[in-house]
Amino acid sequence: MQPRVSAVVSAAALAVIGALFPTTPANAAPSDCAAGTACLFKDYEFQGEVLRLRPGCYNLPSQYNDTASSVVNNTGEMLTLYQNYNGRGKYVNIWPNTSDNRLDYEIIYNEDNTFFGWNTFNDRASSYCLR
Repeated sequence: MQPRVSAVVSAAALAVIGALFPTTPANAAPSDCAAGTACLFKDYEFQGEVLRLRPGCYNLPSQYNDTASSVVNNTGEMLTLYQNYNGRGKYVNIWPNTSDNRLDYEIIYNEDNTFFGWNTFNDRASSYCLR
């Protein structure tokens, strides 16, 4: 009987502590981007606000324009991030089932698909295609 009482008292104590000292959810992490989903994060290392991307080609919502600093692509599709709206301008490819914790040193292509070079794409994405 004593172990049962101890378990009930422990559970009650944890409930009181949880009520007195609530925790806040941690910032987003790669695990917050479910299988079959692609996500943009506003900060490096998969931190900050997260935007889950849907398949197709879209402009980013205004609050996410030029704010992506890390990315997870948990899909079997290529994710292409474009510097301008409507899939225009320089772009980077994020391969299927990969992630990039810092969009600082990327292979960037020109709009005409020629190689631009290695450079940052941090805070530059305005549109994307996931297909």
